[in-house]
Amino acid sequence: MKSLKLFLFLSTVLILSQLLKVSVTVAQTTTTTTEPTTTTTISPTCGISANDKYFGSVDPGEISSEQTITVTNTGDTQTTSLTIKGTDWNPYMPVGQTSWKLSGETYAQLTTSEVSLGQQVGPSSPLDVYFQLTVPAQTPANSYTQTITFTSSC
Repeated sequence: MKSLKLFLFLSTVLILSQLLKVSVTVAQTTTTTTEPTTTTTISPTCGISANDKYFGSVDPGEISSEQTITVTNTGDTQTTSLTIKGTDWNPYMPVGQTSWKLSGETYAQLTTSEVSLGQQVGPSSPLDVYFQLTVPAQTPANSYTQTITFTSSC
């Protein structure tokens, strides 16, 4: 029996909830100068980046090897929340065929709804997220793509 190989790609889309607030206060001083005093405050920022992954060739009815996506905070303050969601594979394969986990946890199915990772990511402490793909039996040979979105806020 001849084995069909699937070429599967996983791409990550990052929504950078980069929060940059700038406020300006102008006050008249009581000294002899007539120039106003200006104060500018820039709040801390957080943003995330991650790497794309390639699952390689996976046979129908098989589970891929574990792939790691590292989420890195590109800002200067810790995130207060981090969520994950995905799309169905294209051509069609259900989103739930992809599973994810954090270190020491069990795999959960990826969904099209945002799910909290329950983790914060600091500027100097990246977070590894692990993925596996289960390819249903009878899946035709093709190249498949999926988008996974991580969203952060600070």
